[in-house]
Amino acid sequence: MPEYVSGNGGYLEVREAGTSSYTRYEDTKWVLRITDRLTENTHSGTPATNFEAVVPHVEWSADIPMDVLNIPSDTALGFSKIDAVFFVGDTGLFYDLRNTSNEVGEVTNDNAQDIVRVATSGRGGFLV
Repeated sequence: MPEYVSGNGGYLEVREAGTSSYTRYEDTKWVLRITDRLTENTHSGTPATNFEAVVPHVEWSADIPMDVLNIPSDTALGFSKIDAVFFVGDTGLFYDLRNTSNEVGEVTNDNAQDIVRVATSGRGGFLV
């Protein structure tokens, strides 16, 4: 019988790539997309377009309530290259992503609906 996991309790830890000290972010949502970079390999012997995996590829995003004591103002998570650990609910399971690019930071202030949030995303790196 399956055992489903609640997202409650999940969080994100981030550090500058290659350093030792992580900052923990209690976030409401993170998405980790584990894919491959593909090359097209369509030829006369294939009945449709054909793609082959070349290298692993990871993309991620996180929606984090703004903690003015922990979120730097220069980029969404403070660094352009980061190591990030994505914790799965309260299970103790995690995905450890190293040397990924932190490429987008977006701060949302919605006076009518919610607290101030930081949305950040990136791609690349490798899972360990």
